[in-house]
Amino acid sequence: MKKSILKLFINLFLFVSSISLYSQEFDVIPGYKPGPAPELEKLSFLIGNWNVQPFFREKETDQWTKGRQSTSKITLAMDEGFIKEESMVYFVDVPWKGLSFRGYDKFSKTFRMVYLDNIWTLLDVYEGFFEGEKLIFSNERSGTHYIVPDGSGNRALVKTITYPSQSGFTMDSYSSYDKGETWTNLFRLQYSESN
Repeated sequence: MKKSILKLFINLFLFVSSISLYSQEFDVIPGYKPGPAPELEKLSFLIGNWNVQPFFREKETDQWTKGRQSTSKITLAMDEGFIKEESMVYFVDVPWKGLSFRGYDKFSKTFRMVYLDNIWTLLDVYEGFFEGEKLIFSNERSGTHYIVPDGSGNRALVKTITYPSQSGFTMDSYSSYDKGETWTNLFRLQYSESN
């Protein structure tokens, strides 16, 4: 009888303890709740299937050239904690596959983007912020600019995304070879909704 009461008491204690542990909010790092950052909502306009019209600037003539119609798919990823973009952009006839993840870093309180591509096999990290209606991502801020193979120095990149109009949004990419003193607009991607 004593053993069965003791066994019942132990089982009851374990049951109550497990309910208590389950009901407590999971908190790996004090002060930081798991799950998507509320700030990520500011980037929700990016989500969708897009037609992308690329334009690139000819270095020699400083003229803009229209590339082939391209595509992009932007979705939520990693339990809605990030925004993932998979794109196929054609500058002339070269298929430029890109993969990026955008998110909000709760620790540094900044937007971040990781970008990979199949041409340069680049894996770059950008920090971002809003300036008016523009979202600006820069690898100059993150310190991940890279050395140009022709010896002309370090190349920093900035990508700006202009807040959407009814027809979509625009992303411009700028480069700098003088540590951000001057910037040149390299290419422009105009996103419009895919049917």
